[in-house]
Parts: sequence; C-alpha cells; structure tokens
Amino acid sequence: MNILIDYHHEAAHLGRHQVFEQELGCKLFIPYGLEWWKEGYLSFPSKQQAHQFLVHHFNRETGEGYPHVRDANQNFPKFRFVTLDE
Repeated sequence: MNILIDYHHEAAHLGRHQVFEQELGCKLFIPYGLEWWKEGYLSFPSKQQAHQFLVHHFNRETGEGYPHVRDANQNFPKFRFVTLDE
C-alpha cells in the first residue's frame, strides 16, 4: 500500500516510517513541489511557508532531507518524493 503523508519534521517521519514501512510493509511518499499548494491540495498561509515544507529542505534526487536536528543515534530513512503530476 502506498501512503501520502505530509512532512512535519524528521522525528515524526521516522515514527511513521517505523510503523507503516517497517511494521506494516507500506511505502510512504511525501509531496514535493509547490503545485500541491498552488492547486489547493495542501494549505499554507504563505508561499514562503509552502516552499519550506514542499521544496526547500529536500534533495529529490538523493531522497535526503536537510534536517533541523540530526540525532547521530538515529538512522533516518530516505524520503520518497512525489510531485503532483506523478
């Protein structure tokens, strides 16, 4: 099963990854690109905030995020991104 989730922060993503991917065998995907906001699928009060959650902290090619806090004791999973067109 594929599940589209919002990105909030690394710890929340890690918890979802552990439950849905490791325990239940699902695949998590994170919206990528401002089209999600422009088309009204996700609501943010400003374009700047939409950019922060949908583009800014991510490297789509490598599946890596740029964490706010990196805990060396945690092995954070790679992100799977999906654009609105995909």
